[in-house]
Amino acid sequence: MVPIAKLHSFPHRFDPRGSRAYVKQQPPHRLPWDSWLTMAVGVAIGVSPWAFRFTGLDYATLNAVIVGMLVFALAALTLTLLDRWEAWVTLGLGFWLSLSPWLLGYELYAAAALPHIGFGLLVIALSILTLWRGWGLDEE
Repeated sequence: MVPIAKLHSFPHRFDPRGSRAYVKQQPPHRLPWDSWLTMAVGVAIGVSPWAFRFTGLDYATLNAVIVGMLVFALAALTLTLLDRWEAWVTLGLGFWLSLSPWLLGYELYAAAALPHIGFGLLVIALSILTLWRGWGLDEE
């Protein structure tokens, strides 16, 4: 017989066969490797002004540090919350990062522009992958 405490505790559900309580597992296709990779890319974006030596460009440096922190934080949220809004906001940050050399006026400085464009495209690809992998999970 199953103890009553196990029947009513979250995230346990009662096994209809009457044998025991079981925990609903996360589907194997939704392992969070994409979120961990996006967090690593966020860190790389944040340290890119020092790695690519463009700290003299104030707007580019500030842009990289802020966007890197936001990408890292939103990717960390996707590990805990299984919503889509974090991936949509990260997608927008990827577009911002890849277009920011022209929007902020440092497109002629290749040391700053090329990492922003490359990391921006990588963030866009990872966001689309996260959205695609989590698309059908709401119906389950």
